[in-house]
Amino acid sequence: MAAAEPFSAPEGPVETWFASPERAGPDEVQAWVRRVAESPFLGTMLELLGGWICVLNRHRQILALNHAVLEALGVTDPEGVLGLRPGEALRCIHAGEGPGGCGTSRTCASCGAVIAMVAVQETGQTQERECVLTFDREGTRLDRDFVVRCCPFEMDGEQLLLICMRDVSDEKRRAALEHTFLHDLSNLLTVFGGSAALLGRTTPALQDQLLNQVREAAAAMTREVRLQRLLSVDEPQKYPLDLEDIYAGSLLRRIESLSAGHPAGAGQSLQVRCPATEHPFRSDAGLLTRVLTNMVVNAFEAGEPGDVVKLECRSAPEHVEFRVWNRACIPEPIRARVFQKYFSTKPGGWRGLGTYSMKLIGESLLGGRVDFETSPERGTTFSIRLPARPPGPSGAAAGCVPAT
Repeated sequence: MAAAEPFSAPEGPVETWFASPERAGPDEVQAWVRRVAESPFLGTMLELLGGWICVLNRHRQILALNHAVLEALGVTDPEGVLGLRPGEALRCIHAGEGPGGCGTSRTCASCGAVIAMVAVQETGQTQERECVLTFDREGTRLDRDFVVRCCPFEMDGEQLLLICMRDVSDEKRRAALEHTFLHDLSNLLTVFGGSAALLGRTTPALQDQLLNQVREAAAAMTREVRLQRLLSVDEPQKYPLDLEDIYAGSLLRRIESLSAGHPAGAGQSLQVRCPATEHPFRSDAGLLTRVLTNMVVNAFEAGEPGDVVKLECRSAPEHVEFRVWNRACIPEPIRARVFQKYFSTKPGGWRGLGTYSMKLIGESLLGGRVDFETSPERGTTFSIRLPARPPGPSGAAAGCVPAT
């Protein structure tokens, strides 16, 4: 990672969406850099503690840092980053979005590192938060998960901050993959076992439907194992696709069948709407099923008993688009982090893989576009738009309600 460019704050009054935008001038920064450098205690602390360690002034600007941070930045001369804020030095993709740099954008209001710094300044007490940092490295965006610990100390009558960032990405990844796999597998086994148990106690007219649910659940369990392998490898783009011609109607009915017994949807209903005229498209049905199932489950989790989740398809000769709607609105401060790995508004360190895997699978593997739109008036709609390469017969699947 190349050293960050010096941040130039705009002239005149600067507003902020979260933390204070004010900065110390170059002369003041350099004076404090010299004072900190002359402190043998701080020098020892920077090298003794593990992780990425920085000393910050009251404006959250870097006055000193350890070799671990310099190695992460790929620089040998710290002069290039002194005076910057941590997000600017590390090239956080949100650092330049706010009017006053790192800490001042809408997205910064959900950043654990900035929250810890602000809380320390307000309370005078040591704070610890989790932080998911997305930074740019030679044109590639990378997600890393940190535990950030920030503590105040006084020097020459001035309050400074000592911040330690410990990379726990591998720990979080293993825990998230294990929990997600066991959780989803348990849900599929519930559907599988429930349908299988009813086979011997139902009418012949319903046996075909139950057998289909059993087959779908068994196939989904196989796909779940494949997906875990996908999320566990370092180069998911090498994952082999199983391409086939797909009709939206049959695919949506598969999603409906898999979602019927999902615990997240208790008390809610799923409304499926298919296009009046279908055009076949070519894709990996298993991976696409996972993307759409995640969208439906996320919509259920955002809803309440009595809510309706809508799943629809809009088909054209050149492309196909699937959309999942629910009435809840995503709060503005976290919208930019929706697809960030391990970031979640729900409790539990294993969260945040659902939306991330939607983006990973839908775009990196299936070649589509995964996005969302949200507002208090219109609710939230997640969508995936895929290119279509038919050929083959066309025709609508039975049992779908034509979209209007």
